Amino acid sequence: MFLDARRSEYVSIHRSIPLIYAPYLGAHASQVYVLYVALAGSEGHAEVSEGDICRFLGIDQQSLEQAHTTLESYNLIQLKRESVSTDGFICRLLPPPPLPEHHSEDFESRSLPVETGAVLPKPTSPKRATKRSGPTPARLISKFYRGIHQPKIDSAEREMAKAEVADLRTTYSLEDIDFAIQWTLDHRELLVQPVESFAIIRDTIDQALASREQAETERVHSQVDTLVEEDHRRKQQEMLQKFRETLSGEQLKEIRQTALAQIEEDDSIVQELVTESFIRIKEDAIILEEYMKDSFEPD
Repeated sequence: MFLDARRSEYVSIHRSIPLIYAPYLGAHASQVYVLYVALAGSEGHAEVSEGDICRFLGIDQQSLEQAHTTLESYNLIQLKRESVSTDGFICRLLPPPPLPEHHSEDFESRSLPVETGAVLPKPTSPKRATKRSGPTPARLISKFYRGIHQPKIDSAEREMAKAEVADLRTTYSLEDIDFAIQWTLDHRELLVQPVESFAIIRDTIDQALASREQAETERVHSQVDTLVEEDHRRKQQEMLQKFRETLSGEQLKEIRQTALAQIEEDDSIVQELVTESFIRIKEDAIILEEYMKDSFEPD
């Protein structure tokens, strides 16, 4: 049996339930299943009430029905209504069905390191449609009014905002409008007009998008400057290394002594923290200043 010791203070559950089934069952179905295991008698039956279960787990009836549907689709439970006039029913716990011998690609991508090498295939029920994560007119309107601390607006104001969004969409994308809303909320203290109505987005969107374009231009220029500086440093290091190889041992010793003397004379340097890399940097500076000042010119 996959369950035992039902009448003791402990409950045993087959390890496949938390380690294999749970990712497919979801949180509510897994929670409901464990509760039914704890309530079941020696024959594997539990007499329960939907209302009691919902109150105990803090879930609504729709969530409980979805959990039942999921558990039954995996043949883990079997439900029987006591009467159509009550919310009571009998839940019969079923042993987990035989599992395939090999991991599926889906399970391997989410599996924990366990000894069992089996995986439960997902049921063939239709998948739920994935909710859009991007901006929508309704989300944009809610975002604006939440931003000005007016989460609840009357129907007239909402219809006006919908019309504004529709009008803006003839010229701008939803992403542009979304950016303009955030920009307006972030800069409302600097705006001449009070930010009280969605209609203000029509007046601020061009300024907001111009600001975004300027920021993007500055970002690109900054990246170019960084690449130029990195290229300059790389070329400088290559030339320094090549020049070092042309110096005699006596010259390198002299450069070393000069670097150490400069470090010792600098009161701002904590002598105990001086490393070989730091000394090398000082040496490179001396070589650039005294030996290569005419040999290396930045691009």
